[in-house]
Amino acid sequence: MTNFKLLISLMFGAFLFIGVLFLVISPQNTTSAKGDVEIWGTVKSEHVRPLIDMIKTNQINISYEQKAGSTYISELIEAFAGGKGPDVFFLPHELIVRFSDKVYPLSKEVISERDFRDVFIREGELFRYGDNTLGLPMYVDPLVMYWNRDVFASANIATPPQYWTTLVDDVKTLVSYTDAGEIVSPAVALGEFVNITHAKDLLSLLLLQTGSDIIEINDDGLEVSFIAGALESVLRFYTEFARPGKDTYTWNRSLDEARNMFIAGDLPIYFGYASELSGIVVQNPHLDIDMATIPQLQGMSTRTTYGSLMGVAIARYTDNLPGAQYVQAGLVSEEVIASLVQSLNVAPARTSLLSIPQEDAFKDVYYQSALFARGWLDPQPKTSYTILKDVVESITSGRARVSEVSTTLIRDFQTLIRETGTGAGY
Repeated sequence: MTNFKLLISLMFGAFLFIGVLFLVISPQNTTSAKGDVEIWGTVKSEHVRPLIDMIKTNQINISYEQKAGSTYISELIEAFAGGKGPDVFFLPHELIVRFSDKVYPLSKEVISERDFRDVFIREGELFRYGDNTLGLPMYVDPLVMYWNRDVFASANIATPPQYWTTLVDDVKTLVSYTDAGEIVSPAVALGEFVNITHAKDLLSLLLLQTGSDIIEINDDGLEVSFIAGALESVLRFYTEFARPGKDTYTWNRSLDEARNMFIAGDLPIYFGYASELSGIVVQNPHLDIDMATIPQLQGMSTRTTYGSLMGVAIARYTDNLPGAQYVQAGLVSEEVIASLVQSLNVAPARTSLLSIPQEDAFKDVYYQSALFARGWLDPQPKTSYTILKDVVESITSGRARVSEVSTTLIRDFQTLIRETGTGAGY
């Protein structure tokens, strides 16, 4: 009788898992899922192998190949060009446009737009490229604000800034200068590019907070999209933190890299990703730090942060589509995502997992941030980085006015879209 109960329990557990596994997507020919399925990604193998153990069956042999972030793009392109490569691969949202023609799109019969919206966070909709669903979101790593509680207390500041206007006031209190006006102790890393750890993402964040999409997709492809006046306003605000003579002057390119300074205890505020928490604590366990959501624009009805979103896609030329569909479905199941985010210290892209109350004070912040995380469709991340870098440095060096470089940036983005063949740009 005991063995019978155990058998029933195991069978019920198996059926429950399969039911949850395919609650979101319903791959065709699931019963024929068998054979070899190879996965590629940059996530460490030690985090992916337990996931494979959760979804493997006697009929499917799943393998994972960890790739270096610096060579991942080139290896994928070379493999696909040679008709080889993985059946399933991890796809960061920054590469959606770049690999849109190398992905097997999911039809509405596999996952409808309604189901997609109901299950995944808003930023996940970046994977709905035009009429196609190019991938399924797994997790998001949102930008958050780290702050040094000791430094804030010494400056008689009780709480971290909720708005950018409050941050400006805090900067004036936290920064210190020599009699000659040189920075002795900076308050926050904003205004420059080369020594600010996530400069491009911070600029993207500020632009997205204005309601701008930066680059959006329409029937003719990609096009540049900024709210009127938003680009000039953001560039002016951002660069004034690096303009000597301004009362917000708190950063210049002669300072050490922002993350290093925060870890050393020499920077009160640091904008970084949630996944950086464990590394910061390990490098300096004596820091008394806390985490808060990113400051917002006062008066805006919606909250926004920037999120680094990871999804999973099926390669267009896989020779085992049923197996690839089964593995993709498994990797976005609740159980698998819950396991992965726990090991990576990131937030799940499934809203059902975000609704669970979090006892951990840090996790509560970045789970909350995941709900209002956003990103944008970047046709060529390295090129857009250079465009934004050149614009910022033209302003801070005094070579050009904000109004001039704003026009230049829009023109360069439009050119980038045309040159990548992803749209007219306007």
